[in-house]
Amino acid sequence: MAALGVLGLAACGGGAPDEPARLGLDTISLPDDRESVLALFDSLPAAVGGLARGESDPGRRLLVPYGPGKATYLSAAPLETIRSRPGDGPADVFAEIVESGVIGIEEEETSASARVVYVLAATVEEGRNSYVASWADPDGEWVFAAQAFTPEQRAALIEAFVAAAASL
Repeated sequence: MAALGVLGLAACGGGAPDEPARLGLDTISLPDDRESVLALFDSLPAAVGGLARGESDPGRRLLVPYGPGKATYLSAAPLETIRSRPGDGPADVFAEIVESGVIGIEEEETSASARVVYVLAATVEEGRNSYVASWADPDGEWVFAAQAFTPEQRAALIEAFVAAAASL
């Protein structure tokens, strides 16, 4: 369950109109080393969904905030920092989240044979709705996430990520 805190996933609501596959995550190659992730994050736009880009945090968990504070963001973390069992891949981590029953999931793909594995969730944080998407290459070593206050902002963050990845 270590992935929950890193990815920001918590209790959720109903179906999602912004399934990651429909937003193009299955059409790009996801970066799989720190330098490639940094290059992608450096190429993200100055504004997404009407929110200005904030100062990036290049720590172990990379974070690019949009809007005030760090509540709307794109992030990336090495798989080793979130897996609960050695040898687990992204599909295993996401399947553990779904199977735990601790949270509800809007949409998910946890098959290791999928082009991209992902989990979508919605929750309430500090009295506000929060919409989260987390995704990874099933064979990758990095896990990516988007968090926003509306499903539309979440979709805009994912679309910005896809456009940045496609431009590299």
